[in-house]
Amino acid sequence: MNQMMGYLIRSNRMKQKMSQEQLCKGVCAVSYLSKIEAGIAEPNDEIIRQLFERLEIEYTSDPGEIEDFRNYLFQYFDAFFHHESTVEMEERIYKNRKKMENSEISIEYQLFCIYNAGVDDKRVAERLLKNVELYRDYMSEDALFLYYMAKGMYGQTVQERTRAYQKARQVRDCSLVYEALMYEAFNEGEYQEALNHCRIGYERAMQEGFLLVAKQISFLEGVCYGNQGNIDGMLKAYRRTKELSRGDKRIAASIDYNIATVYIEQNRHKEAIPYLLAALKQEQEEKSAFLINHKLAMAYEMMGEKQLGHVYLAMAGKLSVGLSSIYQDMVKMARIRYEEDYMNSEEYETLLFSFGNMEKSMGIDFVKFYKPYMVEWLKAKRKYKEALRLVEEV
Repeated sequence: MNQMMGYLIRSNRMKQKMSQEQLCKGVCAVSYLSKIEAGIAEPNDEIIRQLFERLEIEYTSDPGEIEDFRNYLFQYFDAFFHHESTVEMEERIYKNRKKMENSEISIEYQLFCIYNAGVDDKRVAERLLKNVELYRDYMSEDALFLYYMAKGMYGQTVQERTRAYQKARQVRDCSLVYEALMYEAFNEGEYQEALNHCRIGYERAMQEGFLLVAKQISFLEGVCYGNQGNIDGMLKAYRRTKELSRGDKRIAASIDYNIATVYIEQNRHKEAIPYLLAALKQEQEEKSAFLINHKLAMAYEMMGEKQLGHVYLAMAGKLSVGLSSIYQDMVKMARIRYEEDYMNSEEYETLLFSFGNMEKSMGIDFVKFYKPYMVEWLKAKRKYKEALRLVEEV
């Protein structure tokens, strides 16, 4: 309690840009105020009353109210991490925000503001996070965990985010932290490190009964194995994910599409097609449906089954109309491949190598898909050194 009193006095004093001398004049010595703010003094009620009065703080001390407010806040955080609606909790919290700001759960309320602001505006969350950093020493274990998780979410670099999540793990060794560390490693292309986090995180999630995190970790485990070219590991992880997500067509479609993509990368187009067809049956979203039809058209062309491929190429063409121009270019390039002399098409060459330079705008997987076609073209043009360099990259 002494620490929270100290926090409220210090934070409100700093908000009002008041010096310690100004605040404690006629109440107590500056050195004693420093101890109060640090939470190591035990001032009597009269000193606290005078300091609060000078700062115009109306302190909320009713135990029943505090317990209700604490429940509202932690129901919000629980819903946030479960990706559930937080509207009802937000309304209750904002209705009582003045009381929460000046109570023993003030820091938890400030953390709520960070999480809630970050949903719409990351910059506001970053600014609020810097303000609350000053009061880290006042935080309870629950608050400290939430603080480090927020530091991870809004860190500027991989190193900053990873350090913050590691600090969060020191406070609470739970599945949420391993999931966060897993994503950081994955985004850096450190698939083995990500898999290590997957293993521990999945075990923790199942112990905690945190099904959402278990599903997300299991899904990314499949992606990691796929990116390593480990078909057996990928299929095992994805089978488990499908079981955990039984009835979720969106996840099933994503899994089938990912499996097909890995088979295509290994030039196993015949094995990819059943997964693409299964994904197409379950996918409702227009852009995803386009990508599946496009991959089917490309796979059938590679197998020499152009009559079947034309059906999916035509569908991809229709779906591309409502999308950005890059998707129309993808269809254009695929149509040229269906022509007899596509290797001598200047437009084919231009489109193909422009795709190879789109990692920033379209992502590494997009470029990865087109590299085998680039290698094919370079070999046909007897540019073997360049082809070898691309093969090594793939």
